[in-house]
Amino acid sequence: MSVGLRVATRDDLPVLATLERSAMAADAWSPTSLAAELHGVPATRWVVVAQQSDQREDPREDRREDAREDGRDARFDARLDGRVVGYAVLRTVGDTADVHRVVVAEGFRGSGIGRQLVDAVVAEAARRGCTQALLEVAETNVGARALYAAAGFALVARREGYYRDGGAALVLRAEVPRRPVQG
Repeated sequence: MSVGLRVATRDDLPVLATLERSAMAADAWSPTSLAAELHGVPATRWVVVAQQSDQREDPREDRREDAREDGRDARFDARLDGRVVGYAVLRTVGDTADVHRVVVAEGFRGSGIGRQLVDAVVAEAARRGCTQALLEVAETNVGARALYAAAGFALVARREGYYRDGGAALVLRAEVPRRPVQG
């Protein structure tokens, strides 16, 4: 199975809401909140989805730098037709990127999709001129903590009682690599 990334659209909202409820339980965003992320100020918000594909073609063929007619970012459009198995939400303000969500469907966790999503949001943060990325993760979420550590995120703070169940959140930070200057 191969997975490609593309920018989320309004049509993705129902599946994103289902994934959100499944992964976040009591702390899930409402469909209205997800819609606000999808339709928020494009200069500050970005949502990307991971979608299954059985295509075996070279994915580099689809990473064109030109924009598509429908306005979606062609760099992550792999002409996929399978089901959405994950998504990530990024918000940028000034030089700081805030990774709001990295969600992978339960049956696909541990397959590398989460890392693809994290790498994509960090790359987008770099494209937007950010120098650092922040996120919160449940202290009890060992798998996600390992993913973020492998991606270069380090602990900067702990927030007691952050989640509805009273659980603590760990605040993690990573430096965003500067984009090379195009010649």
